[in-house]
Amino acid sequence: MRRTVKEEFFQVAFRKTVYESLDQLEVGLDCYLGFYNRERAH
Repeated sequence: MRRTVKEEFFQVAFRKTVYESLDQLEVGLDCYLGFYNRERAH
């Protein structure tokens, strides 16, 4: 899962969004993990 999060979230998110705090990054990661667990095909 670490590789998936790195490739699907971090590499994409850092190209699209400038995070001004760790809290903002955490919210984005939480949203991605919700998508990963409920909607993404495994």
